[in-house]
Amino acid sequence: MRTVLVTGGTGTTGRRVAAFLRTRGVAVRTASRHPVAGDDHHVIFDWADPGTFAAAVDGVDRVFLVAPLSDSDPASAVGGFLDAAVAAGPRRVVPHVRLARPSCTQGVP
Repeated sequence: MRTVLVTGGTGTTGRRVAAFLRTRGVAVRTASRHPVAGDDHHVIFDWADPGTFAAAVDGVDRVFLVAPLSDSDPASAVGGFLDAAVAAGPRRVVPHVRLARPSCTQGVP
């Protein structure tokens, strides 16, 4: 069975993506800094801790990547994660793209 890792799985976007995939019968592993009580398909993941990358990507073949939103240039954190993902073997990575720049978000809910 296909398994999709959703980084930022407890955030607004990640939570919705994971729920959408699950309603379609896709096996989903969520990953975030915060534990989720009672969710056996959730792993602790922190962009600042490369030691959490291997457990997140182990056994998944797809990744929905929500980059760290608090970092104005997330490439350094994401790059290390992508190296771990390539080593583990996911066949596809789908990045979540932010369309608004921080200076343009005034009045955006």
